[in-house]
Amino acid sequence: MHLLLLATVGGGLGAGARYLIQTEMIRRLGPGFPWWTLAINVGGCLVMGIVADLIV
Repeated sequence: MHLLLLATVGGGLGAGARYLIQTEMIRRLGPGFPWWTLAINVGGCLVMGIVADLIV
């Protein structure tokens, strides 16, 4: 149950961060190439790598 709670909280925080980053990058760079998707995916990989390193 503890892992489910962590996954739920992490998913909620991730969704909120994705929305805020997407909105800001569209405002700054325009709606052309989806830079927000690239930035969010690279940032997510970085965070998951750090978390995995801390856990293991």
